Amino acid sequence: MPTGGWVRIDASSVTTRMPPRDWHLRTRDFLAVRQHPEITVTVDDVVTAINGAMAVAATVVVRDVTAPVRFSAHWHAAEHTTEGGPMLHVSGVVDRQELGVRPRRPVDWIVGREVHLEAQLRLVPDW
Repeated sequence: MPTGGWVRIDASSVTTRMPPRDWHLRTRDFLAVRQHPEITVTVDDVVTAINGAMAVAATVVVRDVTAPVRFSAHWHAAEHTTEGGPMLHVSGVVDRQELGVRPRRPVDWIVGREVHLEAQLRLVPDW
């Protein structure tokens, strides 16, 4: 059975939970949200392990730059969530330079290349 899908993310909603850092994240040094308001993740393939964990091959588009990314994912059952409905927890690591995110100096000297991504997707039927 083919597996796939896509998610569009409002780039201004990305957070590190530190307001000054989040402001800088939205500038042209990083996400340039005025020029590139969306981040797109397209799922290309999903492989499920025996324990229910999933390996997800995806394509991420940030600032009009496309890069392949590998994620891991697992389900949280509806009875374990406060709002009800299934929730998918997804995490992975990307190299920001592969996505064209290269801040100006001296910021580039203190910012790591690896970006740890984490998302919780609540799935709601559309009926």
